[in-house]
Amino acid sequence: MQISKELAYITGFILGDGNLSKSDYLVRVVERSKKFIENFTKIFKKVFDKKMKIYFDSYNNSYVGYIHCKKIWEFLRNKLEIPIGRKTRKIKVPEKIKKASLEIKVAFLQAIFDAEGSIAKTKDKKHPRGYLKIQLKMYNPQFLKEIHEILLELGFNSKLYIYKDFATIFLNGKHQCKLFLEKVGFSHPDKKKKLMTLLQPNERAREFR
Repeated sequence: MQISKELAYITGFILGDGNLSKSDYLVRVVERSKKFIENFTKIFKKVFDKKMKIYFDSYNNSYVGYIHCKKIWEFLRNKLEIPIGRKTRKIKVPEKIKKASLEIKVAFLQAIFDAEGSIAKTKDKKHPRGYLKIQLKMYNPQFLKEIHEILLELGFNSKLYIYKDFATIFLNGKHQCKLFLEKVGFSHPDKKKKLMTLLQPNERAREFR
C-alpha cells in the first residue's frame, strides 16, 4: 500500500492519541469529540476498507474508535513503525513520512496537532492585549525535534524548547497562526473553530481567552 494523505493522517493520529495493543491485534484511537472520532473512522474505512467500532468511555469522558485486525495491526507496526503498548518515549516520524512529499507531511502534521496541539491567547508585559500561539507539548524530545524540522521545511518560524522530560513547540503570533491555518490547519472541529475565532478581530474571540 502506498502512502497517501489519509494513511499519513491515520498514522499521525495513532502516534498522538491512539495505540496498538501488545496482544489481540487491537488498533485504538481516543478523543473527547464524538464528531471527530466519527470522521476519523470514515477515513480509516476509506483506507483499509474496514470499519472501526465506537464506544463512549465514561471513566475518561472520551470516545474510543477501535478494531481488532491482525493485518492492519501488522501493517501499522511493521510498515509505519508505530510502537506497540506504551509508546510515549518510542514514537518517531516514520521513514515513509520523512521521504514523502510535502503534501503527505502536511497530513501527518495535521494529525499530530489534532491529537496533541493546543491554542492559546497569552498576555504579558510585552503584549498587554495578548498574543496568539499554537503549542505542541509532548514527552518525547526527539520526536518533537523531527516535527520541528518538518515545520521549518514548510516555512514556519517554529520555536523548539527542550527540557529534561519533555519538549514544546510554539508557533507564536497571528502571522504564524494564519500560516498554520493556510498550510496545515486543524481537522479537529473544536480546535479549528477556536483558531478561526481567535484570528477574527472582534468580540466573539473573548469566549476563548
